[in-house]
Amino acid sequence: MLEHFELANRYHHLNLLNANLLRMEGSFKRKVGEMVALEKFDELPEDLQRQILDRQSSGWALNSHCLANVPTLNMKRTISLNYGGSKPNAYENDPSLQTFQGMKSMEAFGSMKEMKITNA
Repeated sequence: MLEHFELANRYHHLNLLNANLLRMEGSFKRKVGEMVALEKFDELPEDLQRQILDRQSSGWALNSHCLANVPTLNMKRTISLNYGGSKPNAYENDPSLQTFQGMKSMEAFGSMKEMKITNA
């Protein structure tokens, strides 16, 4: 992983840098401590070291590695007793936007007594 950071820095590949930072939050979070202790880590520019250390110690890389695969557009990273987690969906309770999947069967088809069952 350290080599990927070196390549991203040398050739100014922002996509590679961002992908490695994301991987560091997920599957490589246990190895980051070992990587930071290496002598080659000190050869990286200070800005890049700061980004890596920030991701390691800010709480982003401290979460469950499963969160790296969860889209965070509708999530709040800070979770307390009264705040955080998934944001409420504004369209969830709008009856004009419901589909058959979101409807109860009685609403869609009526009660069992109203249904006419015929033998074919």
